[in-house]
Amino acid sequence: MEKKVVLITGASSGIGEVTAKWLKKEGYTVYGAARRKDKMEKELGPYGIYCLYMDLTVDETIVNCVNTIIEKEGKIDVLINNAVYANFGSLEESPIEVARMHYEVNILGMGRLNQLVIPHMRKHKFGKIVNLSSGAGKVAGPFNGWYASTKFAIECLSDTMAYRTETFWNRHYHNYSRCNKNSNVRGGRTFTPFSFRKWIYGKPANKLADTMRKLDNIATPPKDIAYLITKAIQAKKPKTRYVIGKRAKTFLFFRKFLSDRFFDEVILREFFN
Repeated sequence: MEKKVVLITGASSGIGEVTAKWLKKEGYTVYGAARRKDKMEKELGPYGIYCLYMDLTVDETIVNCVNTIIEKEGKIDVLINNAVYANFGSLEESPIEVARMHYEVNILGMGRLNQLVIPHMRKHKFGKIVNLSSGAGKVAGPFNGWYASTKFAIECLSDTMAYRTETFWNRHYHNYSRCNKNSNVRGGRTFTPFSFRKWIYGKPANKLADTMRKLDNIATPPKDIAYLITKAIQAKKPKTRYVIGKRAKTFLFFRKFLSDRFFDEVILREFFN
C-alpha cells in the first residue's frame, strides 16, 4: 500500500516533534516544517523524517515548502497545522507587533498553507486536515486575549473549511478514499514552550504566572496529543472536534452550561484564588 504523506508545522519541538516521530513509526512519510530547521534535523533526521524550513509570516517559504513536497511526492495526504505563537500579556501593554504576530502565524499563515494544500488534495480525491485549536478557542483566560482570539478564529475557520471541503468530497462519504475531512483538536495546558511576559498589573500577573507554572505539573503530555491526532487522521469517519485534557473538558462543560457572569467568577477563582 502506498504510504500517506504528512506535512506537520511547528515540528521543531513539543507536540509537533512528538507527533512527527509517532506518525513515522505508524508508517507515514513525514515532513516536518519549522523555522528551526537545524533543530529539526538533529531531533527528527535520525528517524527518517524530512525537515523543511518554513516561516509562516513569510509567504515565499510556505510556497517553497509545499512545492518541494509536491515535486518529490506528488501529493500531500495529511496536513497538520500545529505551529503556534503565544505571548501572554495584557491588551493594554502588549505591543501591536505582538498582536500582529499572533495573527500572522496562528491564522494567516495557517490559512495560506490550507489554500496551497487543498487543491492537491482535491486533485487526488483524498485529504485530511487537522487544525490544532485549544480550550482557549472557547474559553478566554486572563492576559491571553490575543492568543485566545486566534484560537477562537481557528474554530470559526475550521467550521467554514469543513462546509466548503465537504462540498467537494463528502458526496462519497462511505468511500473514504474520496472524502476530505477537516478535524479540530482542542487541548488544555500542554508541555509546550510559551513566552510569558510580566507587566505593570503586577500582583495579578505574578499570581497568574505562578498558577501557570503549577499547571505544568499536571499538563497533558505531547505524546497524548500525538495519539489523538493519529486517531483523528486514521478514523474512517473522524469527529469534527476532539477534546483532550481533564481541565479542558471541565472548562468546556462549564462554559456550555453556566451563565457568563457565573463562568467569569469560576475563571477568576481558578487563576487568581
